[in-house]
Amino acid sequence: MEVSSEDKASRLGIEVINNVFVEYPSLMLSITIADEGFCRAYSSAWVALSQYEAFVADLSRCERARQGEARFAGFSPGELEIAVESSDSLGHFSLSYRLGRTSYTPRGVQNKTVTGDFDLDVEYFAQIVSDFAGLLPASGI
Repeated sequence: MEVSSEDKASRLGIEVINNVFVEYPSLMLSITIADEGFCRAYSSAWVALSQYEAFVADLSRCERARQGEARFAGFSPGELEIAVESSDSLGHFSLSYRLGRTSYTPRGVQNKTVTGDFDLDVEYFAQIVSDFAGLLPASGI
């Protein structure tokens, strides 16, 4: 699924590449960011299924109320954070993201982080909610 900015200059792509339903139900996501010419791909971030389900439920409430926020994060701290938040009292929303990776090299630990945000086209907000919900497995909400 892909979510685009209002001006179509930025987009977030998410694909479920694996899921686990025993012990600790979770989704492995592949994330792609293209933000005004800057691109980044993150091949595998695990997210708790319950947290992603709560995100979709919160996003649905945001769509109905035209206010609020919905967010989810990966298991590893700083690895993945996605948030959709109202940006004003008129019902506009923005999407913010943070992707991070820690590498261990002979020179020591290297932390790489990419953050950003963009305004969503609220005309398509119901479709955005549907697209995020579409990533849930059939047994999800």
